[in-house]
Amino acid sequence: MSYEADEDEHFDVGVGSFPKDFGYGPFDQEGDGPPVSIGGEQKPRILLMGLRRSAFDSDMIFGGCGAVIFVIDAQDEYAEALNKLHLTVTKAFKVKQSIKFEVFIHKVDGLSDDYKMETQREIHQRANENLGDSGYDQIHLSFHLTSIYDHSIFEAFSKVVQKLIPQLPTLENLLNIFISNSAIEKAFLFDVVSKIYIATDSSPVDMQSYELCCDMIDVVIDVSCIYGLRDDNEVAFDHQSSSLIKLNNGTILYLREVTKVLALTAYIQRATGDGNATETQWQLELLLQSTQT
Repeated sequence: MSYEADEDEHFDVGVGSFPKDFGYGPFDQEGDGPPVSIGGEQKPRILLMGLRRSAFDSDMIFGGCGAVIFVIDAQDEYAEALNKLHLTVTKAFKVKQSIKFEVFIHKVDGLSDDYKMETQREIHQRANENLGDSGYDQIHLSFHLTSIYDHSIFEAFSKVVQKLIPQLPTLENLLNIFISNSAIEKAFLFDVVSKIYIATDSSPVDMQSYELCCDMIDVVIDVSCIYGLRDDNEVAFDHQSSSLIKLNNGTILYLREVTKVLALTAYIQRATGDGNATETQWQLELLLQSTQT
């Protein structure tokens, strides 16, 4: 992340994942096209801070923010990154105290398990010591080990998103009731595009079952794109979309569409027969009716 040298309330940031016509006003942008500006109704979803383009007021950046994700490269020297982390969270906390602060310790795929734990421990200790020395003991930082070469990055984003969902306890309770009255061992409510799960039952998340459910979503979407195109060229992922896959070891994966962007996946280990899957489908339909009312 890159900031102005002084300690005022402005940041040097670059923007990404913005609407194409979004702009804050004239600034030094890449390319030959003139800068464009729009009204305040169309808001960006993601603000990427790091490139030097323009100065923004802290209130503008953090005023409508629900969570701040700070990424630290685990394979690089992170002393400067910890200083920038401290500056970011303290400025954000002054603007909005309810912001969730998440630290992604990234690129851990090239590190041994012992070194991962040691790196996380050191970053955790130094970051909290810096906050304590500055009188910000009330700021809570959450830490996640992430990599793009496995599903840890999706797991971390899932945990961040869940903190921002007011209905999460209700969804978890419905899934717990569903699990306790069926042969299912684990259930996830997925965003089918990002493969972030916005809710799951209270049992621990097993990375293997999570990865299987993610792979199942890919299979359903790929098959829908190939064989499910309607006359209007829209992918046929609708209220009738569902899938049941039985693996060689007897495990059953079940997927059912909830909305156009959400799907519920279930993991049944060593199913005893077709009746087991049929009963699960019926129970799943009852669960979907509960989530939609």
